[in-house]
Amino acid sequence: MPSPTPLPVREKYSISDALGGLYTCYSFRYQALSYYRYGRRTECDDKWDHFKFCMSIRTKPDDVADRKIAEREAMLAAEMAKRPSSLDVWELRDKPPANFPPEVADWSPATGASESAI
Repeated sequence: MPSPTPLPVREKYSISDALGGLYTCYSFRYQALSYYRYGRRTECDDKWDHFKFCMSIRTKPDDVADRKIAEREAMLAAEMAKRPSSLDVWELRDKPPANFPPEVADWSPATGASESAI
């Protein structure tokens, strides 16, 4: 009987992919890039958890594995919704700011400089 979990979701729980992600997380390049960008090394706990989960569902029957995958997907979606988003820093405007665009006095389009600077 085929698995009711869609194949793309099921592919996310491949042991070889989880092990590859774990290996990549601990690689020198990945850690150096993280240190350069954020000033600290990356914690790979989530990769370990994913790998352990993939190992735990490997021997389960398809219906049990699909249920556990659905539960994990729901848990991860809930955690992702709690995290701050890059969209949180922006304020939605319905009109431009008061001084937009700013006035530029004595600007010459031919030279690109103000008349007083010439």
